[in-house]
Amino acid sequence: MRAAENGKAMAVAPTHAPPRGLSGSETASNLASEKIRLLIKKQITLSKRDRSWFGLSVQERSFLNLVLSLRVKFRSSSLLRAVQSAMSKLRSISGPIQAILRRGERLARLYAEAATSWGNAEARTWLNDAHYVAFLGRFLSRHGPA
Repeated sequence: MRAAENGKAMAVAPTHAPPRGLSGSETASNLASEKIRLLIKKQITLSKRDRSWFGLSVQERSFLNLVLSLRVKFRSSSLLRAVQSAMSKLRSISGPIQAILRRGERLARLYAEAATSWGNAEARTWLNDAHYVAFLGRFLSRHGPA
C-alpha cells in the first residue's frame, strides 16, 4: 500500500509483526512431516475405496487417524516405526489382487451357503478352493474382469 505525502509516494509499514522465523531444520522437519501425512492420507483413502481399511485392527485404524488429526511432527524413531508398521500392513492387504480375492471369497461364501441349503454337502469345500475363489472374484464380480 502506498500513501501520498507532500506529493511523493511512500511505502506504508505493516501494522503487524512478521511471523517468527523458522530455522532450516525446523522447516525441513515440517516439510517432511507434511509429506508423510499426505502419504498416510492417500493410502487411507485408497484403502477405504477398495475396502481393505477394515482389514486393520481397530487400534491400528485409530492410531493412523490420530496421527492425522493431531498434526504431530515425526521426530521420534519409535513413532515412525509404529506408523511404518501400520502402513506396511495396510499396503499388504490392499491392492487389486487382494480386492479380487476378497470379492471372490464373498461370492464363494454366498454360493456355498446356497448350495448347502439345497442339499449339497460338498459345497463347504468350495471356500478352500483358491482357483474357484479367484475365478469368481475376477469374472463374476459386479465390476467385470479386473
